[in-house]
Amino acid sequence: MSRTLVLVTESYPYGGITESVFAAPDVRALAAEWDCVIIAPLLRRGKIEDSLPANVEVCDRIVNNPFWKHKWLRIFKALSPRVLSALSNRKPLASMKYALAALTVRDCLAALVGDKGLKRGNTLLMSYWFSYETTAMMWLGLPYISRAHGYDLSLKKAGKLRTKTLANSLGIWAASKAGAARLQETIADTLHKIRIAPLGSQNADKSKSAHHKASDRAVTVLSCARVVDIKRVSLNLDFMEALAGARPDWKFEWIHIGDGDRMPELKMRAAESRRRNLSIELKGAIGNSEVHELYRTRTIDWFLLLSTYEGGLPISICEALSYGVPVVATDTGGIPEAVDDSCGILMPADANPDEFVLSIIPYLDSDYRYGELSTGAFSRWTEHLDSDTLRPAFARATSSLPLKS
Repeated sequence: MSRTLVLVTESYPYGGITESVFAAPDVRALAAEWDCVIIAPLLRRGKIEDSLPANVEVCDRIVNNPFWKHKWLRIFKALSPRVLSALSNRKPLASMKYALAALTVRDCLAALVGDKGLKRGNTLLMSYWFSYETTAMMWLGLPYISRAHGYDLSLKKAGKLRTKTLANSLGIWAASKAGAARLQETIADTLHKIRIAPLGSQNADKSKSAHHKASDRAVTVLSCARVVDIKRVSLNLDFMEALAGARPDWKFEWIHIGDGDRMPELKMRAAESRRRNLSIELKGAIGNSEVHELYRTRTIDWFLLLSTYEGGLPISICEALSYGVPVVATDTGGIPEAVDDSCGILMPADANPDEFVLSIIPYLDSDYRYGELSTGAFSRWTEHLDSDTLRPAFARATSSLPLKS
């Protein structure tokens, strides 16, 4: 009997930065464990690469559905018993929107299942975010699972419906221990359905970045994050200016990858920087292959991430570690699961620029101490965060689930 996995993703598997990093490695690993993988994207974004495994296909049932493309049409589903039963007295409008989205996706998946002749016992549904699409799978009535690694860890709307969705699933996999704990706080898991499966990152040739020596009197710091309030990229600039001020006879370079609504403000501040020994390169959003190429071809000494909160374990940190680049990051979310004093510097969430300077200076002055951190970074990735190990392990776990239950 042919075994099929239906995977609901945000966009096409190579749909820009997010899906190519998050979903594409899972698709390849899942394809090795399942006879057929059907991808059902929610957005018509990105592309379908010719290099998809032969047993993987993309179905546009959701993106082509008029009730999905035109949200106002969903009001005609408002009197559905499923929608009415999901209404919350505290947030009726939010819970209705959630339920209407879930019902629309459910109807699309029902059509897909009918088209493909999929049956209980040989079919598993999987969503990449634990949200309305997972509830849609519950309403469809086939076995289902989900990953959870961002906003979906603390999503408050439709709380009772999400609790029921968790209880009826075969498992919800958070990307970190902290993420699992956060999900547990949001939804009491009385049936022990919350599990952990880190995403990790890839480094195909296991290469390491080049680093400056203390005698070079030069330091290059890379950061990669959306330029939004929660990521505090502007604080990166404060930290770099403080470091350049502490060592006026050294040359410092800060490279930032990522875009967002705070980018205009960041560009303005960068242009006004008065540190002559600090160069700033704001690259904006680039593809993941370009990120890896940067690690391979540029001299990168440190990676910097100063988020106020991280639900999971950022792939950007895993990527830095995979190239032997020590990480300076805030002690929040799943970050401490990857960063400690053997591979980087863990800063308090309210750390100030002076604390950063005091923490990093000893490593700038000692090639030995820095070398130990760099070696520790690569070892941390090799032993715990290599997605070439983590993704197949997750795929094997999905293939062993009881599909007849």
